Amino acid sequence: MYPCSVTNTSYNSSDYPDFAVTVDLLIFSVINKTLRILLIQRDEDPFRYSWALPGGFVHEEENLESAAWRELAEETGIANKVGHLEQLRTYGDAGRDPRMRVVSVAYFAAEYDLPEPQGGGDAKYAEHVPIVEIPNKSIKLAFDHRKILTDAVERLRNKISYTPLATQFCPEEFTIAQLRSTYDIIWRDTEKYLAGAKEHDDLRGPASKPLNSSRLGHILFNPSLPRWPSTSSRNLSKAKHHSLKKLH
Repeated sequence: MYPCSVTNTSYNSSDYPDFAVTVDLLIFSVINKTLRILLIQRDEDPFRYSWALPGGFVHEEENLESAAWRELAEETGIANKVGHLEQLRTYGDAGRDPRMRVVSVAYFAAEYDLPEPQGGGDAKYAEHVPIVEIPNKSIKLAFDHRKILTDAVERLRNKISYTPLATQFCPEEFTIAQLRSTYDIIWRDTEKYLAGAKEHDDLRGPASKPLNSSRLGHILFNPSLPRWPSTSSRNLSKAKHHSLKKLH
C-alpha cells in the first residue's frame, strides 16, 4: 500500500469575493405580423424606468429554471402561457451590474399569440415590443441586456434554418402558407434588428447563414421549386412538421 497524506485545510468564504446569480428571460412572439420581445420597465434602481429583460436574482433555495419561471410570473404574469425555456448563454463580465458582481443565466423561448403582459413585482410595465424598434428608436436597455438580446436574435435566426423552431410561432394547426409567412417575418425582422444593432452598437457577430441553407428553408423559399399543391388549404400540426422535414 502506498502511504497517503491528507492536508487539513479549512475553507474560509471570506477569501473569495461575494457575487450573485440572476436569470434573464428572452420571450419572443409573432404578433400582428411582427417579431416581438417581451420587455419590462424597471421600477427600482439601478436603471429605474429603463426597459429591460424580465428576470432577477436566484433565491438560495431555487434552481435556475425555477427562478426563471418565478420571475416571469412575477414581472409579466404570463409564465403559464410559455411552454419551454432553453438556456441561451451565461453572462459574467465584471461591472455588468453596478450593485455587485453578478453572473446571469439567460433563457430563451418562442411562443405563439401570447396575451398582454401585466407588470408586477419590481416591473412598472411589461410589453411585447417589436424588435425592429429597439435599435432604430435607440431604446436604452438596462445592464448588458442589449448584448443579450442581440445574441438571442442571432440564435433565433440561426435555429430556424435547421430546426422546426418556427412552428413554435404558429397555432397548433397551421397551413404551409402560414408557416412560410412566419419564416418570412422572422427572417425580415431579425435582419432589420441586426443591421440596426451593428449601426448603433456594433454588436453583431459573423453573418448568419441564409435561411434557405436548411432543407426545409430550401423547400419553402426556393422559387425554382414547384409550389406545394393547395398550399392555402393544406393543414399541418406541429408534430406533422417534424415528419415533413424527415421526408424531405
